Amino acid sequence: ATIRAQSRDGRMEGVGTGFVIDPRGLIATNLHVIGEGRRFVIELADGRVLKTLAVEASDHSLDLAVLRVEVDPERPLPALTMSQGALEQGAAVVAMGNPWGLRDSVVSGVASAIREVGGREMIQLAMPIEPGNSGGPVVDRAARVVGVVNMKSAVHQNVAFAIPVSSLQ
Repeated sequence: ATIRAQSRDGRMEGVGTGFVIDPRGLIATNLHVIGEGRRFVIELADGRVLKTLAVEASDHSLDLAVLRVEVDPERPLPALTMSQGALEQGAAVVAMGNPWGLRDSVVSGVASAIREVGGREMIQLAMPIEPGNSGGPVVDRAARVVGVVNMKSAVHQNVAFAIPVSSLQ
């Protein structure tokens, strides 16, 4: 899902990514994508614009948020499956998102390592991640979510980090 944040005066000021975790209307993203107290618009790749009902859950320290959206019961949302196993170092992964607002993009790379960053466990990714990818899913070859894109390195190109899906679960 593309998530566009609005400023207090209603202007669009940022774009990020989210993904469906429950077909009845739950979308995961980063808390920094939606901000605090700002309005945002959620649009799926099929063009549906979803009405946000609530921020169902959020965690500042993990930078995660779960949004509840209105869903037509006749048309459930396409939910991704969460991985239950451990992610192996060197595993091939893809990240989906909206880098620089380029909607519905996919990039491939490798899960380089599991590292502690800022006191929390993160997946180090070897792939190009840009603003707009935040909140997007990182999936393995079996199309299971293994992480949530969180940040890119400000120093090194093609080094990024994702929050392990276990933190979201």
